[in-house]
Amino acid sequence: ELDGIVLCQSIRILDIGGLDLASVPEELLDLVGLDEIYARASSMAGPLPTRIGNLRNLTRLDLFDNAFTGSIPSELGRLTNLGLLDLAENAFSGTLPTEMVLMTSLYKLQLHQTNGTLTGKLPAFDSFPNLVELLLDSNMFSGSIPTNFLAGVDDKTQPITIDLSNNAIEGTVPSELAGFQNLTIRLQGNKITGIAPELCEKGEWMNGDVGRTRSCNAILCPSGMWNQFGRASDLLGSSCRTCPGSVYMGSTFCGDDKDPFPEKTILDSLFKLTGGTNWRSKVNWTDSTVGVCFRQGVSCNETSDDNSGVTEVRLPGIGLYGHIPSSIFDLPELRVLDFSENEVELSFSRIDKARKLEALYMNTTEISSLSWIDKAPSSLVKLHLSNNKIS
Repeated sequence: ELDGIVLCQSIRILDIGGLDLASVPEELLDLVGLDEIYARASSMAGPLPTRIGNLRNLTRLDLFDNAFTGSIPSELGRLTNLGLLDLAENAFSGTLPTEMVLMTSLYKLQLHQTNGTLTGKLPAFDSFPNLVELLLDSNMFSGSIPTNFLAGVDDKTQPITIDLSNNAIEGTVPSELAGFQNLTIRLQGNKITGIAPELCEKGEWMNGDVGRTRSCNAILCPSGMWNQFGRASDLLGSSCRTCPGSVYMGSTFCGDDKDPFPEKTILDSLFKLTGGTNWRSKVNWTDSTVGVCFRQGVSCNETSDDNSGVTEVRLPGIGLYGHIPSSIFDLPELRVLDFSENEVELSFSRIDKARKLEALYMNTTEISSLSWIDKAPSSLVKLHLSNNKIS
C-alpha cells in the first residue's frame, strides 16, 4: 500500500520496483509533479489506468515486467514530455493507440515480449525526432515496413537500435532506410522476402557486421538458409547455413518449426542479452563449431550430446550485464545456476520450468524483485541473494 503518498507532492522521482502492489495505487496518479516513475516487477495487474495521462510532467515511465492486460490507453498520448517508455514483458493486447504519435519527446520505446498479443500493422514511428531505441520483438505486428519508417529521426548518423524480430512482418526491407548510417535492425523470425540492395552496402550497420561480412547476410540470412540468430555475424561467429525448407529470410531454425538445438539457442540468447562480446572470459562461446557443453562455465550430463543435457551454468564475476533471459529456466536438466557478482537482472517468471533446479546463486547482482519465486520447484535447496536491491 502507498496510502498517504499523495501528501508528498514535492516528489519528482519515485522508485517502487519490486513491491507487491497488485495494481497501480490511485494516490500515485495524483502526484502530478512526478518526473520519473520506476515500477519494475511490482506485481501490478489489470488494465493500465487511463489517469496515467494526467501525469504530464513525466519524462520516464518504466513499468517493465508486471502483469498489465488490456489495451494500451490512448491517454498516454498526453505525456508529451516522456522520453523513456518501457511497457515490455506485460500482457497488453490490441493495437497501439494512434495518439502515441503525439509523444514527440520519446527516445526509447520498449514494448517487447507481450506474449504475441500486441497486433496490427507496423506503424511508421515517424514522429519521434530523438528516437534511438525501439524494441517491439515477440509480438504479432504485421504488414510491411513502411517506406517512411523512422523518417522523423533528426540525427541519422548516431547509433540506433530497432528490434522487430519474431513478429509477422512481411515484404521487403525498404531502401529508404539507407539514410541511416549506424543502424542495428533485428528482423529474424518474420516473413521478410527481400532486402533493398542499397542496405547491403551500409558498412556500419549491425554493429559493423555488414561491413565485415560484405553481405546482406549480416542483416538476414537469405531464404533457403538459416542459423540460430537468423543472420550472419562476425562478432557472434555465426554464418548462414543451408536449409532447403526455409521459405523466408532470417530463419532461426531448420525443419518442421522445431529448433534442432533448443539448449544452444537459450545459451546463445544469454550471451547476446548480457553483452557476451564484452565478457572478461568467454572460452568457446563464440565458436559455432564447438558444442555448448564445451563452453566456459557450462556442464552437461555425461550421456548427452555436445548441444544438450546442460546441468550447470556457472558464470560468476566475468562481466555479464543486462537481463538474464527467463528462458534459462527452460533448460530441462538444469541443476545449478550461478550469475553472482555480475550486473544482471533476472525475472523468476519461468522458474517453475526448471523442475530439477537445486542451487541458484544470484548474490551481488541487480535483483530487485522476488516476484514468482514462490513458483520455485521443491528441488531448490540453495538460494543465494545477498547484496542485491530487493526491497
